[in-house]
Amino acid sequence: MKFLPIYSLLGLLALAGVAQAENDTAGGLPAGFDQVFIGEWFASGKLYLDGWDEGGPSQSTAPQRIRFVAASNASAAGQAAYVRDQQNTYIPGLEGIDPNRDADCNTLDRSKNPHSGYFGTIIFDYCEPDPLVWSYQADHKPAAPLTILAVADTLRLGAADFSTTGQPRPLSPEEQTQVDAAKKAAQQKDTDCTTNRQFLDAAKQIMTVPVAGSDYRLRLSRYANTGCLGHLTDIYVVDILQQGRVLKRLERARYQGPI
Repeated sequence: MKFLPIYSLLGLLALAGVAQAENDTAGGLPAGFDQVFIGEWFASGKLYLDGWDEGGPSQSTAPQRIRFVAASNASAAGQAAYVRDQQNTYIPGLEGIDPNRDADCNTLDRSKNPHSGYFGTIIFDYCEPDPLVWSYQADHKPAAPLTILAVADTLRLGAADFSTTGQPRPLSPEEQTQVDAAKKAAQQKDTDCTTNRQFLDAAKQIMTVPVAGSDYRLRLSRYANTGCLGHLTDIYVVDILQQGRVLKRLERARYQGPI
């Protein structure tokens, strides 16, 4: 069965009510904040960076060195050096940690659970290679794969704060207006749905990370959206904050397949 690739879901996400990334202070962020990334760090020490729905590896140049912090362990952080562009590859298969699929999404063993990390999927019958990610070699290895936030090494990250993990991501008045409008539009269109859409107000916080020597912070949140017809998408949201105010919102949708 052929499924939609992640990079062809713009229409699907628009129907889901996922708002475009905001930048209320365009051009006003300090140098380095245009190189904030999300990805996954593996037990091999390899680290792979993804971009955002607006911009990413296909539209920019890889920083030669990065600093990163893991989204599930306050002590897991480090630095990494650029290795290569990785094209058209299913990353968990390349790392040999998904028993179901190889790097080209060929079926190996369907009797075991697939890798469910950032680059993985929870759906047995779905696999889609990433068209382009950046590969890095970290300065040490984690015990297990971890989702990470990364920045170019021109910025320094402090220790991640998990005190708000699981709490709803606060909505700005503008975001609340957008969500209300999207929900109203969905009610008018979704007459034959099999699942209920989720919107930005469903996002739960994972961590916040201070940028050392500044009053800026990065906040990572996530929510899952099944859309109208049961096509599951994990949506990661990163806010660039200054004294609690959102200066820019970045989003990345990772399509998981039909449920």
